Amino acid sequence: MRARTVKAWFALVGIGLIAVVLAGAVASVIARRLTAPIDRLTDTARRIGEGDLGSFAAPSGVPEIDVLATTLNASARQIASMIDRERRLSAEVSHQLRTPLTGLRLELETARASDAGFATNLDRALATLDRLDDTITEVITLTRDLPGGQTVVLDDVLSDVQRRWHGVLAAVNRPLRVARGDAGTASMSPAAAGQIIDVLVDNARAHGRGTVTIATRRLDGAVAVDVCDEGAKLVAEPHELFRRHPGSDGHGIGLPFARRLAEHEGARLVVSRPDPPTFSLIIPVDPSGSTDRAS
Repeated sequence: MRARTVKAWFALVGIGLIAVVLAGAVASVIARRLTAPIDRLTDTARRIGEGDLGSFAAPSGVPEIDVLATTLNASARQIASMIDRERRLSAEVSHQLRTPLTGLRLELETARASDAGFATNLDRALATLDRLDDTITEVITLTRDLPGGQTVVLDDVLSDVQRRWHGVLAAVNRPLRVARGDAGTASMSPAAAGQIIDVLVDNARAHGRGTVTIATRRLDGAVAVDVCDEGAKLVAEPHELFRRHPGSDGHGIGLPFARRLAEHEGARLVVSRPDPPTFSLIIPVDPSGSTDRAS
């Protein structure tokens, strides 16, 4: 009886030891399964923090960890998009600022060369300076803000454009006509809309002639802002007009910049008519119908 009892106890102890070993092995496997994805996630976060924004966390099969990985990947993509936006806009910034600076220089040189009409020339110079200030503000906004969720009241943008360009075009005997339709609210940042229309008006000033007309029209699910002048028929292919080929004076940057900015905002910039030369900015209509202007 004693011998059988001892054997039974040894058997129980052996079974217990086997159970402990198996439990330890299972726990080790589970721990590795849980810690390995966390280690990979930590390594990915470290690489992103060091500037490698192309690093992304792969799915691990653990739902809780995958949620964190998805959030980290989305943040990395957003940061990469913002940095890429700033880098790619840096070249266009000089072009956008050069136009009002050139106008300001011309106004001041004219005022210096002639005593007659000094006050008028000075007023024009101050108006150009105001336009430069607006341009700087909008460019800074564009380089820092990501698109998405912003809306613009187009009548407000057209009023700003008319204020900025009326004097500039009048100085070269070029009338500016703004035909406001039922434009309403569109899905685009106000800064982007203003910069794109500025580029189109400046393009009409530099390469066209006669009256510059800005008009809006409703489309199915979108609104179009047309900018045209009375210049010669466009003979170049549209893709050539929007292909960047800057010369030494910086020309050839404006239209490519405007199209890329429009596409970045979910809009389109096209040549709607070659004669008279007409460029159209087509913006999706704000589905919410909100009229609140984005800040």
